Amino acid sequence: MALIIKDRIAANVINFQNVANTEVIGVKIPAGNAEMAIVSVYVPPSRGRYKELKSVIERLGQFFIAAGDFNAHSETWGGRKTNLTGQYLEKLITHLDCRVHLPPSCTRIHPSNPSRDAALDICLTHTTLTDVTIRVLEEGSSDHKPILITLPENLTLFNPLNVRLKTNWDGIAEDLDKVSWPKAVEPHEAGIEIAIKTLTSNIQVAMLNNTKGVKVNNRYQHLIPRAILKLIKHKQKIKHRFPKHRKPNLRLKLKQISRKIRKELNRWELERKTEKIKEIDDQNKRWKILRDWTPKPPMIPTLRENGKFYFSNREKADVLAQSLYNKFAEHRHDSRHSIEETVAKFQIPDIDPNVPEITPSQVSEAIDEGNSNKSPGYDGICYKVLKLLNIEAINYITSIYNAITKLQYFPDALKHGIIIILPKEGKPPDSPASYRPITLLPTLGKVYEQCVLSFLQRIEKELHIIPHEQHGFRASHSTGTQLARVLETLIRNYNHGKYTVMVALDIEAAFDKVPHKYLLYKLSQFRFPDWTIRLLWSYFTNRTSRVKVENELSAPFQLRAGVPQGGLLSPFLYNLYTADIPLHTCHTTTALYADDTLLVTASESPILAEINSNLALAELEAWLKKWKIRVNGGKSKASFIAQKSKTFKPRIFVSGELINLSEEIKYLGVLFDNQLTWSAQVKATLKTAKQRTAALLSQIRDLPATKETKTLLYMTYIRPLLTYGISAWGGVSNKTLDPY
Repeated sequence: MALIIKDRIAANVINFQNVANTEVIGVKIPAGNAEMAIVSVYVPPSRGRYKELKSVIERLGQFFIAAGDFNAHSETWGGRKTNLTGQYLEKLITHLDCRVHLPPSCTRIHPSNPSRDAALDICLTHTTLTDVTIRVLEEGSSDHKPILITLPENLTLFNPLNVRLKTNWDGIAEDLDKVSWPKAVEPHEAGIEIAIKTLTSNIQVAMLNNTKGVKVNNRYQHLIPRAILKLIKHKQKIKHRFPKHRKPNLRLKLKQISRKIRKELNRWELERKTEKIKEIDDQNKRWKILRDWTPKPPMIPTLRENGKFYFSNREKADVLAQSLYNKFAEHRHDSRHSIEETVAKFQIPDIDPNVPEITPSQVSEAIDEGNSNKSPGYDGICYKVLKLLNIEAINYITSIYNAITKLQYFPDALKHGIIIILPKEGKPPDSPASYRPITLLPTLGKVYEQCVLSFLQRIEKELHIIPHEQHGFRASHSTGTQLARVLETLIRNYNHGKYTVMVALDIEAAFDKVPHKYLLYKLSQFRFPDWTIRLLWSYFTNRTSRVKVENELSAPFQLRAGVPQGGLLSPFLYNLYTADIPLHTCHTTTALYADDTLLVTASESPILAEINSNLALAELEAWLKKWKIRVNGGKSKASFIAQKSKTFKPRIFVSGELINLSEEIKYLGVLFDNQLTWSAQVKATLKTAKQRTAALLSQIRDLPATKETKTLLYMTYIRPLLTYGISAWGGVSNKTLDPY
């Protein structure tokens, strides 16, 4: 096996030591600001030889082409059947984020049985290399036909980790001060869109002129001391000489210098962490330091949907976007004619002279309250930039916001979101449904939402719409207040000798499935002013998003239902949508925290407790069905709390499904056990605290930090975990704590 390379191409041979069962040879060549590995592979057909493929591909780096005879039969790429090597390769391309490129016809010709011809000569690349073509050549007398792999002309690879941005914030402020901002905005749709475009383009130009990219050969090269860089360079020279000469003394030198580099890097990393520890007294930097020490979410591997693989970042983004498009849709129930008629009149924008005015001080306050570290939307404008604007720019933004409110037209430029995907813990990583979306919306839109939210909250306070049982996203309410309320109810029932059935409901995609017309109908019934309903109709319609995977974006898709994720209005709107939920039915206490719903039913008789709980659930289910909200019975749980008759097992039904009866129920992150001893909560809390402590100790064990600094780390990183929900379980007995 050999690779033939032209002299004019600078190539470095890849060392594949300890690879005994797979024939492999490869080189790395420069392309753009990165390197690409080109490797020829032969996997013998013998059983078990394929297991070295993982270690081979892991050595190739981010960009590579590995081609050859893998002896991998798979139905996925047109084989008659799938052998062990094919099964292993299918898992490997998912795990290592690879892509398979297949020849258009069979490359292995069976001498006597044409039905056994197969495409065994294939090509693996990283998912970023998509424009690769393979052609089967008819030359040669072997039973394997040669294949010709063609790459695009002028191939340039870009590694974003090798570029860092440097921003001159003072320069941005100076440029923005030079802008001559318009004085007013006409209240018509085109005028509002043009004004938003003018505002964003001026800010973007100032940012662009004062931000530059600085190239580095790797993420830390601008930080690594010169002495260590010199050692690394010397090691590279020895590595280049060793394959040619194969001298034992070169191998020994290579091992010695590698050990020395590791030692120096560890020492340097220790010094860096020590400096960070010294800075930890700064409250603003404390969480940033701890965040840098926590594991980053992994890259999205190759996805698989309906038996099809999605390799490139664009393909992943598109399949994830399709999954979210299906998710952001109403549950299927018949729409009611009265709702359609009521909402229809609010779908036409109309200038209303009676809408309240937004003042420059409100806009400035909303900007100042914004978190400067929040990620920006698609326009790249963050709170930190808006805080640099002068009073003339604030007045211009205020005039835009007032035009939006008067016309009740929310501009399309502020309705587009970029969705970042994070993996769900414990879910299969190759499934598009295993990822949680995080939507980044334009900051200018969020500032306007903050101004409108204050108006809506004032109206709700006058109308007394949201019930006292709802503790989510409300002033003077928190998880602590709700947990204390639930505990008080449980202890009172327990001390009075009552039998209590506690049911925690899992609302399916609650925020993502809210029907827009149903929400607006409710606001109309609650007697909200017409201008608010017209504005919210415009806020919901034509709202789009795109999924971002690495540097690739999916095609835009429309959000057909749900309150917008990342929107400041969304939690408040969801609370309004569920404000008329049935309460105080059948001796049942309802606890709400946004969509986290808990029902507590008590009675002197265990059978009555069971009956009343089922009646309350039936009434609640009728309301949920009416308003297109669905409960996941499989994930809902029930628990039975009693001083006596502990053997009684109530049968609780949700959506016609018998739900699990558990010894403990988790509500708002706290485990309530059926004897109220808090043993399950203590055990779970200590387990998580130990894991977090071990992670922290691995970072600071060898650091010369003072006792005060380490105490500060504990108070910041460990103690909040131990004290969460303490208003509920803080009265745990010493008997429960003794085993720990």
